[in-house]
Amino acid sequence: MKMNFFRKTAFVSLSVALLGVAISINSCTNPKKVEGNGPLSLTIAHLNDTHASIEASTVKLKFDGKKTYSKVGGFTRLTTKVNNLRKENKNFLFLHAGDIFQGSLYFTKYKGMADLDFFEGMGLDAMCLGNHEFDKGDNLLSDFGSKVKFPVLSANIDFSADADLQKIVKPYTVKVIDGQKVAIIGLTVEQTPEISSPGDELIFLNVVESAKKYVAELTAKDINKIILLTHVGYEEDLQLAKSLSDVDIIIGGHSHTLLGDYPTLGLSTSGKYPAVVKNKDGDDVLIVQSWEKALALGVLNVDFDKEGKIVKYSGTPVVIASTEQKDYKQKNAEGKKMVVADTVFAAISKSIKNNPVIEMLAEDPEAKKKLDKYSAPIKELKETVIATCDADLYHVRVPGETHESGVVMKNGSAIAPIIADAMLWKAKSLGLKASIAIQNAGGVRVDVPKGNITIGDAYTILPFGNTLTVMELKGTELKQALVDGVTRSGGAFPYLSGMKFSLKKGADKKFKISDMLVLADDGKWKAFNDEAIYRFVTNSYTASGGDNYQIFKNSKMYKYDTGFKDAEVYMEYLKSVGSLKKVENRINVIK
Repeated sequence: MKMNFFRKTAFVSLSVALLGVAISINSCTNPKKVEGNGPLSLTIAHLNDTHASIEASTVKLKFDGKKTYSKVGGFTRLTTKVNNLRKENKNFLFLHAGDIFQGSLYFTKYKGMADLDFFEGMGLDAMCLGNHEFDKGDNLLSDFGSKVKFPVLSANIDFSADADLQKIVKPYTVKVIDGQKVAIIGLTVEQTPEISSPGDELIFLNVVESAKKYVAELTAKDINKIILLTHVGYEEDLQLAKSLSDVDIIIGGHSHTLLGDYPTLGLSTSGKYPAVVKNKDGDDVLIVQSWEKALALGVLNVDFDKEGKIVKYSGTPVVIASTEQKDYKQKNAEGKKMVVADTVFAAISKSIKNNPVIEMLAEDPEAKKKLDKYSAPIKELKETVIATCDADLYHVRVPGETHESGVVMKNGSAIAPIIADAMLWKAKSLGLKASIAIQNAGGVRVDVPKGNITIGDAYTILPFGNTLTVMELKGTELKQALVDGVTRSGGAFPYLSGMKFSLKKGADKKFKISDMLVLADDGKWKAFNDEAIYRFVTNSYTASGGDNYQIFKNSKMYKYDTGFKDAEVYMEYLKSVGSLKKVENRINVIK
C-alpha cells in the first residue's frame, strides 16, 4: 500500500530535507558580459499541460459567428512559432509548466521521449515537474530526466532518498540574459502523492514555504528578477503571489487555464492575460497560463528596470492554427461536417490575419520529419487488441430511441453507462473519493460490437480528447443539473455510474426524474439527499458548461481537472476487466 508522505511533511524540516541540493546556472550569453542587475527587456514563451498532444487537435472556433471545427496546435506548427519568436526577440526564454507526460498514444508508445525530442529541437530552457510526470513511477521519470538537456525543476520535493532524481531535478536555475541574471524556481502541486504515483521515498513539501526559502536564497545572491514556474493551478498561483515578496512572474499550469480575450473565436477564459496581483510588499506580480495540449503558446513581453521591478508588460496566448483548408470544417444543412468552401476559407484566413490572438502557421519541415517518424508506429498501435466484448453494446442518446439495427433501446445507451463506470473506477483509483460518474450521451460516438476491441476503437468511441474532471455540488444543485440534462435530452442526456433514477414522460412529453438513488460505500443503494455534498466525476466538456451544463460551469465548489483523457481511461479500464458485459439498468423508464 502506498504511504501518503504528503501528510508527513509537517514532521520534516524544510532546511534538512533540501540540504545540499545543487543548483544549476546557465548562461544564455557570454559569461564575461555578466553585470549583475540592470534593466532588461524579455520575451517569455510558455506552455503547460501539453499531455503528449504531438498532433494537432480539433477545436470548435467561431469565424464570422459560424462554428468551425478547426485543427489547432500540434508540435510541428508549435516549432515554427517558437523558432519565429526566437529570431524576432534577442532576449528570449521558452518554459514549460509541467505535465508533458500522459494523454495520447504517443505517451503510451514513447513514454515521453517523442515529446523530449521535439522540445529539445525547440530549445526549451526549463520545465517544472507536473503531477503526471509521476504517473508511471519514479523509474520512468529518472529515465526521461537522464536524457534531458534542459533544467528540470521542483523546489518543494525532497529527493534525498532517490539518488537518481536528486541528480536530475533542481529547485531552480539561473539564466544569464543580456548580462542579467534571471532565476526560475520550479514548484509542483503538493497533492501529487494523492493523485499520481511518486515513489514512497519522495516527500512533497509546502509550496509557499519552499518558494520563500529559495526566493530568500536568490535575493541574498543579489538576483532581483525571479520567475516561479509552477504546476499548482491558477487559483493557487493567485494566492501564492499574495503571500510572497520579490517574485516578479508566475508561469503556471495544472488547471489548464486559458487567459486573455477571445470574443470573436467563441472561447471562454478565466480572466485577463496576464493576471496582475499585488504581492506582500504591494508590487505587481504577473500570473500567466496557456490553456492545454499545445493549442496555444503564451507570449509574455516584460520590461524590468535596474531594480528588478516590472515597468511594462504585454502579450497573449496565441492560438496555433493550420494554414491548410482541409483543416477547417463546418456543418452543412444535414448536420454533416464538410471542408469549408474556397470563399469561406479565404474569409477565415483574412479574419485570422487581423486577429492578434490566433495565427496560421505552416509546419516546420524538420519537425514534420520527426512527426512522420513517430506517427507510423502509432497507426499500427491503434490496431492492437486490448479487450473483448461479450455482446453488442448499442448506443443511442435517449431512452426509448430505436437503434439503427431496429432494436428499441428502452433504457437508453448500453455503452455510455460503461464509460461512466470507467470514469468512476479511475477517480477512485486516484483516491479522489468520487461516488458518482456522469457521462453525456453526445460524448459517446459509436456502438461497441461483439468481438475484439482495439486501441483505435477506444479513440473512435471517445474522440474528443476530454479529460476527467472531479467536482463537488450540493444535492439540490446536482439534482437540478441532471434534471436539466434530461430535459434538454439529445447529447446532453446524462448516463450514470454509482447512481440511478426513474424517468417518466409528463404531459409536455418531457422526461421527469424521480426515485434518485446513490450507491453507498457499503454497496447498498440509498436515497439521494438534497442537503448532502456529492463528489462526482464528469468530462471536461460538461464540467466547463458543454451541452449547457451551466450549473457545472458556474460552480465555485471543488473542481479538479485530473488531466487524464477519457479514451486513455477507458482503455485502462478495458485492460483491467478484460471483457465488457452488459451492465444493470441505471435508468428505469416508467410508462
